Amino acid sequence: MAGLDPQERPAGSVPRADQIERMMRRITDGHLRSTGRELTQAAVARYFGVSAETVRSWFSGRRNPGPDRVRDLARFAGVSPIEAFVDAGWLDESDVDPGRSGAGGGGDQMYAPEAAVHALLHDETMRARYAVRLLALESHGSYPLTTDVAAQFLLIPGAAVPALADVERLAGMARIVPSPSAAMLRRHPDYCAVRLELAAFVAEPLRWFGQYSWQGDAGSQTWRPAADRWPAQILVQDIVSGRSTEAAADGWSCRDQRPLVLIGGRYSSSMAAAMLAGALGWQFVLVHSGTVIDRSGQVVATRRDWLSGPAEAWREVAEHVGRSHAAGRPWPAVLAARPHSFLTPDGSPDHGALEQLRRTPARIVYARPHEAVLDWWTERQIGLSCEREYKSTALALRKQIEAGFDHIEEALRARAETISAERGREDLTIRCRRPSGALDPLRPQIPDGLVDDQVRLAWRSLTWLGHTSRHAAELPTRTPRSGPLRRFKRLLEADQEASLS
Repeated sequence: MAGLDPQERPAGSVPRADQIERMMRRITDGHLRSTGRELTQAAVARYFGVSAETVRSWFSGRRNPGPDRVRDLARFAGVSPIEAFVDAGWLDESDVDPGRSGAGGGGDQMYAPEAAVHALLHDETMRARYAVRLLALESHGSYPLTTDVAAQFLLIPGAAVPALADVERLAGMARIVPSPSAAMLRRHPDYCAVRLELAAFVAEPLRWFGQYSWQGDAGSQTWRPAADRWPAQILVQDIVSGRSTEAAADGWSCRDQRPLVLIGGRYSSSMAAAMLAGALGWQFVLVHSGTVIDRSGQVVATRRDWLSGPAEAWREVAEHVGRSHAAGRPWPAVLAARPHSFLTPDGSPDHGALEQLRRTPARIVYARPHEAVLDWWTERQIGLSCEREYKSTALALRKQIEAGFDHIEEALRARAETISAERGREDLTIRCRRPSGALDPLRPQIPDGLVDDQVRLAWRSLTWLGHTSRHAAELPTRTPRSGPLRRFKRLLEADQEASLS
């Protein structure tokens, strides 16, 4: 497989009008086959938030919708994006592995909202009860990215609200955590019953699709602008860093190759970690309570206590890093570890996890977020909850995160004291500035400035890795393998804020 990113095709590869028309016919025909419903131009306009005239120009072949929109629309329609890219001329027939097909180019390539829709469409009972709308969230800053995909589930008029006692039993068997609060159950029992029915139904199909969340609670605020009906049942996934990914066959290498650990959350460095992994062609590992690393380095889904799980996941990853290094088998992986991986459930330092951080033979990128970003993130979490009931917990977690960063910095200082002069530049530490632009916590989109800064952090880390690694065949910034850093390479090379200095 030569790669699915159409941006990797020559710059002059612009589809002709007949190619665009053929591509759009494939998408509309596929939607009709998979759902039994016609994909109207009005629905496409609503999905992307563009004018009806713009959509008409796509269907007639007068205007190129672009690869990102085609990928999203193909997945929404249940059509392989690969086939759509072949129609458009962004991929050649010879590039495509004929054994690879289906929405998203194979089930394992889908995101959680798409997989949930796929499961629902193949269940006769649920298909008769719910309609679904897929939507994508995009940033529009210097480095525009699709950051999230979401599915909104709508109970079809006439379908009965399930009995709360029945779905609570189903949710218990599916180990849905966290379940609606007592206050939510008391104030909005019908809403909670629908949520539990949906969450229990998708729990097993989505075990292998990374981290996702349910949004749209009655009395919450943040996702209201994106919903057709309120309160809403919205399943959301960060498609940049919400799931672990495998390494490419042609990943970048050097003689002293070791894994990279990026420490932080979505508010600081996890998206940068995923972009960095894509540029290197390395495995991306999201270190969270739902994953285990087997002895070969593969990510395996599991269930752990959601409070103690992050530290347990980090310990297993650190042990694998140590084993592979001792055996002389470099592990080409970028690991995204959150601050709570180094804390106990009560927020105190987990000294064992911090000691593993101090000793790990991996290289570390640590970027401490600006206080304004933590303020935004905290208020965002509060706004996601019913009537802001999460406020006291969110404020406590904010304090834990800041304390966690202090403990991490202490461990990194101790680590630096033990590193020889020869290896003195093997960690990168950064204090992030305040992102440009507004940090609005009560809208579903991630702020443009924050997304831009994570792209810059990923590029800066890629540059640093090239400058501090020994005996590499080429600098990793010369030919990023895939993803946003490849797409934005020329812009980043000219961006002083993305430079290593």
